[in-house]
Amino acid sequence: MADDNKTAPTAPAQEQQERGLFIKQMYLKSIDFDVQTPVHEIQAEWKPDAKLDLDVQSSGFENDNYAIELTLNISVMIDKTNIFTLKLVHGGLFQIAGYNENDMARLLNSICPNMIFPFARQVVSNSTNQAGFPPLNLAPIDFEARYQGILQQSKEKKS
Repeated sequence: MADDNKTAPTAPAQEQQERGLFIKQMYLKSIDFDVQTPVHEIQAEWKPDAKLDLDVQSSGFENDNYAIELTLNISVMIDKTNIFTLKLVHGGLFQIAGYNENDMARLLNSICPNMIFPFARQVVSNSTNQAGFPPLNLAPIDFEARYQGILQQSKEKKS
């Protein structure tokens, strides 16, 4: 007589959680656009010197949800004259599951920010254009190289 209480062994693939990365939402969290010198007061040729500071923050929530937010601080000058500053926080809500710790760190610091950046870039371009300036088109950012640099700095601090 067979034992009905025995269960079939589970395959290794079934024991691991299935890997998945899903974009649930993109959102504009905040924008602060301060024009110090309006377009009509600019005497010099439009050759702006733009400075960009970038930060990436992530936080986890229940059900494998993660909010990743890019903070962009942009200041534009022409010939030592402040033209405008723009601070923008643009984020994305992602559901991420089944990845090991190293892969998760890469997803949160490189892959997801790379998906969010085009949305933030569009807001910057539209905002500057609506303020009467030529659109400020930000160059693409290599988030993978940025992440690798952070890893390298972390290794150097431990040494």
